[in-house]
Amino acid sequence: GYHGWIVVEQDRVLTGAETPAELLAAQERNRRFLAGLGL
Repeated sequence: GYHGWIVVEQDRVLTGAETPAELLAAQERNRRFLAGLGL
């Protein structure tokens, strides 16, 4: 089954204005936020 799983969907418009490093940093912030929630 799916015990222990969570699905997080993040809709985002990629404009090309952000660098790959900025996109990576944003995802790292998102992961830290979820970890802070115990996820």
